[in-house]
Formats: sequence, C-alpha cells, structure tokens
Amino acid sequence: MAGLPRDGRADRNVLAILAVEGFYRPRPRRAFEYAGWLALSAVGNRSVGRITVGPAQVRLSHWRDLGMLESTRFSVRRFLRVHDLDANYEVCRRYLQERRILGEGDVTVITRAYAGAPRGDYATMLQQALAAI
Repeated sequence: MAGLPRDGRADRNVLAILAVEGFYRPRPRRAFEYAGWLALSAVGNRSVGRITVGPAQVRLSHWRDLGMLESTRFSVRRFLRVHDLDANYEVCRRYLQERRILGEGDVTVITRAYAGAPRGDYATMLQQALAAI
C-alpha cells in the first residue's frame, strides 16, 4: 500500500479503509472468497453479487454498479481486476464518493456506511489507521 500515495492515490479515508480491511480479511480468507466466487459463478447462482472481494472488500455488485466490472460472473480478467490494489483504491473511493462520505471526518459515519452497521471495533481501528497516515 505504500506505493498508492506516491501514485497520487492519497485519500486518507480510502487508505485507512484498505488498511483495516487488510486486517479483517487476510490473504487466506480472500482466497476462500475467490473460490466461492468461482463456484457460485459456475453454477449460475444469483447471490454471487453479494460476495465481497479484494483488499477493499467491496461487493461484486458494487464493483459492477460503480463501473469497475461489467459483470459479477467470475473470469480470470475480473479476478485480476478485483485483486489489483489500484483498482481497489478506486472502487473504495467511488463507493465513498457515491455515498457522499469521501471526506467525512467521523469514523462512526464511515464505519456505518462502509461496514453496513455501527461497529465499534472497526471504527476504533479506522481511527488508528487514520492517525498513522
């Protein structure tokens, strides 16, 4: 993640979310999610859009709706896209911007919008990540 700010991707809220999500979803867990994505796509299950993927842990349906994927079905090209850190930065930024909280200073507001509910542990970690940036 250290290269993101050097490349002009320096929004503090986005960087903090990526750091927190990296803690909650380490690589082995993400690998399991990718396998689930492949399996649900193979059987044509409509719930595939609800899977959260990538370092930013954004739902596949949001990736699509935010213009970052053309479909929620698994493909190698889509897998590479959702695995790419730059693409994750951008999908997270678009998600926050769409919800009008990109520049929000209150971590509880960000947590509620991003995690789907008030979560004290997430808000605390988000505050710590913001302080470290």
